[in-house]
Amino acid sequence: MSDRSPVVGGEGEVRTVAERSGRAQSRAVRFTIGYDGPTLRVLDRSTVEMATPPSDPVRGYEGQSGFWYELHDAKGGILYRRIVANPIQFDVEVHDLETGSRRVPVAKPRGVFVVLVPDLPDADSLVLVSSPLEPEKSAAAAEALVRFPLAPPRRAG
Repeated sequence: MSDRSPVVGGEGEVRTVAERSGRAQSRAVRFTIGYDGPTLRVLDRSTVEMATPPSDPVRGYEGQSGFWYELHDAKGGILYRRIVANPIQFDVEVHDLETGSRRVPVAKPRGVFVVLVPDLPDADSLVLVSSPLEPEKSAAAAEALVRFPLAPPRRAG
């Protein structure tokens, strides 16, 4: 087993051998993801030499709301999970001196965000998980939004 092979720790948390031994994971994959309405796509993917935050627990969160991203192996097992604030802005907070603060929908939601994950040899896909993107449904249980395969597509021919 290499220092970068994932292992399951207490409470279902996935940690690499290097993390368990106190050495930080030094190689990561940075995904730049763009969204235009509900359509998400990878704009850029690069390998970088830097530590990643530790994984959040990979079990016991079924039915919860929020936003997170996961690295899956080829069988769909979760190798890494990181909970973050939802980077997809479908509404914004507006301040008015007379009426106070309120949230209003964004007419044409568009943007870019970055996801940083450890460069794990068994990782097969990056999965973005979110509660529904409509503001009135944001407390509903999160579901997979999109799955990005990590292997480059094969060319026919």
